[in-house]
Amino acid sequence: MFLEVAHSPSKAFDRLKETPALRLAIALLLLRWTVTPATTVTNMYLNRYSMFIPPPFGIDAHTYRFYEIFWYGPYGVLMMLAITLAMALIGRRLYHHPDISFRRSFEIVSLSFFAPWVISVPGDYVVTVLMHAQPAVLVAFHIAILAWECWLLSVGYRRVFDLPWNRCVFLGWTAGALFVALGGLLIR
Repeated sequence: MFLEVAHSPSKAFDRLKETPALRLAIALLLLRWTVTPATTVTNMYLNRYSMFIPPPFGIDAHTYRFYEIFWYGPYGVLMMLAITLAMALIGRRLYHHPDISFRRSFEIVSLSFFAPWVISVPGDYVVTVLMHAQPAVLVAFHIAILAWECWLLSVGYRRVFDLPWNRCVFLGWTAGALFVALGGLLIR
């Protein structure tokens, strides 16, 4: 199902509407936030690539990057849970849609934020190794990936809950804004 999200999102989310996938969603979330620090963040630490934003409180950049390897995963999981909670609350309270639960929102968020990430892993390697992690290139690349994730989330809410497109797009871009805001707090 998770690969189907990348090439046929409507079909994948139609399947999700019929068959809940909580175990898959948990596995995808944990995989994403385990592999990234083990590959991309570790590579950036070992090669001492510059940061887009300096670390807070005058912390040495190399030291900060070292610790980032260890807290990046748990922080990413918490970030995704916060985004899921926001999507569920907006859906239930603002849109008055009683079927939008935390669990179903978690499934949509996990699938939406996983498929583009799979594509971004080799892209991260190219950007960090071959292009020496130039911040402008990294930011542009990840904005494109995030836009794809937001679009998938919109499609997911449309297909699973039959919400109007304008509400689905609002949910998608709200998730993206939360991802940038929460990620910008600690991820450099």
